[in-house]
Amino acid sequence: MNRILIHLGIFLFILGCNRNQGVDLLDIRKTAGDTILLWSQLTEDIRLVRLETKEGAFLDAYFRVWAGDKYIIVYGLDEMHQFTSEGKHIRKLASYGRAPGEFQTILALTVDEVRERLYYSDYGKQGYLQVIDLQNGQHLPALALAQGTPQKIILTEDSVFYCVSLSHEKEQYELFRVSLGGHLLVGIERSKGKEVFFKHSAYLGKSGKEVRYMYGITDTLYRVTTDGRVPQYCFRTGPTLHEYYSGAKGERMELQLETSRYLLWERMFVKVVNGGSASWVITYDENRDSKNCIYDKITGSIYKVKRVYFDELDIYSEDLLFSVSEHYLCHAFSATEFREMTRTEDSPYHYWHNEMTDEDNPVLILGRIKNKKDKTD
Repeated sequence: MNRILIHLGIFLFILGCNRNQGVDLLDIRKTAGDTILLWSQLTEDIRLVRLETKEGAFLDAYFRVWAGDKYIIVYGLDEMHQFTSEGKHIRKLASYGRAPGEFQTILALTVDEVRERLYYSDYGKQGYLQVIDLQNGQHLPALALAQGTPQKIILTEDSVFYCVSLSHEKEQYELFRVSLGGHLLVGIERSKGKEVFFKHSAYLGKSGKEVRYMYGITDTLYRVTTDGRVPQYCFRTGPTLHEYYSGAKGERMELQLETSRYLLWERMFVKVVNGGSASWVITYDENRDSKNCIYDKITGSIYKVKRVYFDELDIYSEDLLFSVSEHYLCHAFSATEFREMTRTEDSPYHYWHNEMTDEDNPVLILGRIKNKKDKTD
């Protein structure tokens, strides 16, 4: 009888927290079936951008994209390039190296298109944001950040940087907000038990006017407020409890939300990956396959994503790795892929197939992230 009362008390406590604090508990194990992501459901103002190919502007095989209304920034392991929003190459902004104006590893990048400034965090120059004038490509004095080195960064409409720290023990905050001048506005203390191994595993994104983040490998997604954070979603993927630091317990699972995972008002897309059997892994399930899931807020159901359908091209793809900026979602096709997709004469972009070669720079499909249903708009 006592055991029943204890379990009932726990259930009511959790239920009360969910109601009072607005925390939705999502069990990723319980999917309603398979689904196909429709590009037009996720984005609007969809357009294809053919990145110009010319001498001195050949992109790396591995690259990431930041897209805005004016510019497209493409950066990889060796170079960073600036394009117009139509894909015309403007200039090379930086290259690999240790000298001033060079980078070792770009962790995070954002652009202030109003002031024509690019900001990026370099693993080789920790504690700073590097700054580039996009009008002329000149490297400006770096912005010192006493709060730590950002592994994720976004810039909101009120000219505030939101930064997730690189997870060093010496850094006080796991997330902090700073002004364009680098002055601390709000800092959220680093939680106990968060280890240094969680580098690159955080999520930071916008949904309308709201900012949400998930730090390292954990089970809770937070909404950032003016003075702190509020838990919004708690994920479950495993049935057993596992002690991951003294005095605290959590479910055995691992969720990895990278910048390639995006959060919308109606649909939330997460990737569940296998964890490793190491003491620093909070939660994991070694027998689980990696999978992509989507939570549909309209129906309240969770689906396993099989592939994405690009309406503009009338093609399907199983590649779900997208690039996300503050307002745009981007998927890149290599020139070889794009030429194969448009080789038939009935393709609306068949003329690009004839103009391109397999060695050309990639073709991007861009879409402005839909947030019309966001109550904060």
